Amino acid sequence: RKRGKKRALVLKRPVICICNDLYAPSLRPLRVPGASCYVLRLPPIDSNRLVERLDQIAKLEDIVIDKRFLSTLAETSGRDIRSCLNVLQFAKATQVHQKRSPTMAELMAGLEGSMSKDTQYNLFSAWQAVFTIPAPHILTRRINQISNQLRLRGQLQQQHLVSDTTLSA
Repeated sequence: RKRGKKRALVLKRPVICICNDLYAPSLRPLRVPGASCYVLRLPPIDSNRLVERLDQIAKLEDIVIDKRFLSTLAETSGRDIRSCLNVLQFAKATQVHQKRSPTMAELMAGLEGSMSKDTQYNLFSAWQAVFTIPAPHILTRRINQISNQLRLRGQLQQQHLVSDTTLSA
């Protein structure tokens, strides 16, 4: 090493990235030969096992939720553990701040909102969405879903504001 020359800084702690699509364009730099990246592929979790684990978590967190809903939640989310945990977290927040259990419709709206980040469309689906005018009943249903999601997000923001002011007081 020459005097006065600084060595490059090297990160010595692990970086863990979680993704659903290894071949997404944004992850291309991690797939180049020589990149120090280890890919661990995990098979999808069994639906019954996920439901049992969600039920255990709900009981530990004192979340009042029907096991049939947990089964529906597991299947609707595509067995995505993160989405399921987000819905349980929403259910707990609703119970704590509103002193009531959330309705099935509220929980499903929360699930739809948390799943929108992982949505992918192929070219033909995108064209169909852009160039096809849906039937009026489908438009009405979509408008109602968006309205419910906005209402629920407003409630969540209000709950967080209330809890933040309670903590700072």
